[in-house]
Amino acid sequence: CHAVFQTDGLEVSASPILVDGEVRFWLALAGRPGEVTSVLAGPVVEVAERLLRLIDLAHDVRIMEERVRRGELLHDLLDEERAREVSPERLELFGVAKGPWRVALLSVGLAQDEALRLVANSAAATGTPHLLGLHHGHVALVVEGEGELLEAWTANLAAAGLPVRAALGRAVESPS
Repeated sequence: CHAVFQTDGLEVSASPILVDGEVRFWLALAGRPGEVTSVLAGPVVEVAERLLRLIDLAHDVRIMEERVRRGELLHDLLDEERAREVSPERLELFGVAKGPWRVALLSVGLAQDEALRLVANSAAATGTPHLLGLHHGHVALVVEGEGELLEAWTANLAAAGLPVRAALGRAVESPS
């Protein structure tokens, strides 16, 4: 489905670019009247739609890979033996650059996935460097600083109807 019109002595063929059934962009091809501009519009739109779907997929894969790497780092930090092997450079890759750090464990019953989503959104909204994941049936969180935002985050969980209890560990300057 595309529209063909004339403007400034040019023939313009305009087509919507759909991604997941929604109009994402418009593609316009212009040429001299009588050229095959409108014939080219269909194949070019198909290629553009495929390319945008591929870009979206690559973006989703990048996000999933980062979550996996963050989860592995969190797991290593919470493992008594592996924590010693975590380098400051590895922490810096995820924005956790300076101590002190604190570990918080949140008990949220069966609502772990929802709690992960809400805490991740809260931490991202405040720009707080953090690592977040599940650890032995609890939501585990490593935060920079004194953990002052943890109270607000747990209040958000409670306001969302999640039964939440939190424990905040002592401040540490380096993984051990």
